[in-house]
Amino acid sequence: MHFLDARTVIFLNILTDALCVAILFLLWRQNRRRFKGLDFWIGDFLFQTFGLLLIALREGIPLGVSVLGSNLFVMSGAVLGYLGLRRFLDLPVRVGFHSGLLAAFLCLQAVFLYVMPSLANRNLVFSAVLLIVCVQSAHLLLVEVHAGMRRITRGTGILFLGFCLFSLFRIAIILLFSGTDQNFFHSDAGNLIIIITYQLLLILLAIEMALMVNRRLLADLHVQEEKFSLLFQASPGAVVVTSMADGRILQVNDAFGQISGYTAEELLGRTTVELGLWEKQEERQAIVSRLARHEGIRGEETHFRRKNGEILIGLFSSEVIWLRGEPQLIS
Repeated sequence: MHFLDARTVIFLNILTDALCVAILFLLWRQNRRRFKGLDFWIGDFLFQTFGLLLIALREGIPLGVSVLGSNLFVMSGAVLGYLGLRRFLDLPVRVGFHSGLLAAFLCLQAVFLYVMPSLANRNLVFSAVLLIVCVQSAHLLLVEVHAGMRRITRGTGILFLGFCLFSLFRIAIILLFSGTDQNFFHSDAGNLIIIITYQLLLILLAIEMALMVNRRLLADLHVQEEKFSLLFQASPGAVVVTSMADGRILQVNDAFGQISGYTAEELLGRTTVELGLWEKQEERQAIVSRLARHEGIRGEETHFRRKNGEILIGLFSSEVIWLRGEPQLIS
């Protein structure tokens, strides 16, 4: 008695693929303006889903449509995923090799369906071509990408190595233990376990792709923070960042300390009111009211008080910015 049913396995695989498509669609929607290639990843999993649907419909549609269509969709999805990775990494995309690979793949599938019918040979061709695409993907993410990106792509690259091992294992099983060909829906438990393993790897791939995007977002954010810090400190004018919620000083540049007469330690964590930096409170109230309405301040003459009591007249500018999800003022 079979403890696994092929139709149930395919149905569950279609559901999980559809879930992966939804996850990648949300990822694309949030990051489509930042990164290229995410739409190719959606195409990858959509094609995987269409391929499974054609397998599920096998007994109700022409055999050639089901077999050739499902294999072509699944393998085209794998190629789209690889091309999407290249776009994500801002590397050139060339489709000539993969167009030829897919054409050869489809021809061999047709030969082993119509001329020399053999499910084992079709599976062998599928695993061999999948191995080629996965080796390319692993090489791209672990070797070809520049050193600074490898910590971002390493996890996904290792997962593609898992796909490579899976394909090699399946090729070995086919060559060593292939018996008589059989209908897909009468596959033995071993073949169904292979299908489930492939699907689990696909689910892990969708999760790892999402994590890879998040790692790149964090890396890009770190770079932007470093650029901001350099520009912030290099500014010849006095610059201060304050919390919009309570007015406490979060960051000052060296010029602010020199002009105000305070050290950074004396300024950080305190408010401008506590320090008495405003010489005229009515000026402060007018500016705070305008900033609360998210109106920018540009070069307005304002009176300030230094630590030693000296009054300074300067041009004041301020904008509301969002840092770490909170509104802050840069002035």
